[in-house]
Amino acid sequence: MNRLQENLLEIIIEVDRICRKHNINYFLDGGTALGAIRHKGFIPWDDDADIGMPREDYEKFITVAREELNSKYFLQIPESEPNYFLTYAKVRKNNTKYVESATKKIKMHQGIFVDIFPYDFLPREGAKERYKFMSKLRYEIYEWGVPSLASMPQKTISYKIRSLGRYIRYLLLHMKPRDKLFERFNKECIKYNEFCDDTFLTTSFSFGMGKYYLYPVRILETEDIEFEGNKFRISKNIHEYLEITYGDDYMKLPPEEERYQHNAVEVEFI
Repeated sequence: MNRLQENLLEIIIEVDRICRKHNINYFLDGGTALGAIRHKGFIPWDDDADIGMPREDYEKFITVAREELNSKYFLQIPESEPNYFLTYAKVRKNNTKYVESATKKIKMHQGIFVDIFPYDFLPREGAKERYKFMSKLRYEIYEWGVPSLASMPQKTISYKIRSLGRYIRYLLLHMKPRDKLFERFNKECIKYNEFCDDTFLTTSFSFGMGKYYLYPVRILETEDIEFEGNKFRISKNIHEYLEITYGDDYMKLPPEEERYQHNAVEVEFI
């Protein structure tokens, strides 16, 4: 583990502590789940960590964590951060920094973090159309929070034109209360959660990612797995989850040029 991953592990341990104490179902998600299977810990070049929870458990975690989270950490949600614009929670470590290029000008807590993703249900019939609709709503919230195109080359004419359009849209979106955007999005997210007899499962993070991440409900069944010498929860159907997320060859190491990291512009430790 590198120093950043050591900090991420601390946060996962704290989330695990709260979840086990209060019988909250969670599971290692995304690249963190892949790392658990392929490396028994972090993917060597990974610089973040992800946790997933069914929506009901996610809401319970948010409620409990507000009271029980160790003071070393900060629960970042729209209710705790006026400029926060993401549709899922982050647990950040105080007195550290992990600043990404897209958020470097935004005034909010930017410590080292673990993402906490809620999982909701989508109807099997019309799932992709619903997915596109939810992607549009999620992107509205993102545009509310980020006025610039941080990932584009900034000297091109295309950048200048698109950046102007993006900034105008940013100003127009700010005519709407942020909380109303979140209220509409979350209402739509949970719309089908009581009708899960013939549905897919997905997380709000994946809306707008360019691929349909639709999972069977059985991925919510969990068990313990070893991760960097600790025991954390993971889906009992983890191989099915990883095949859907990364393809059949997920155990194969990608070439070095495809070993993705976040675009951090500033990292500081205690």
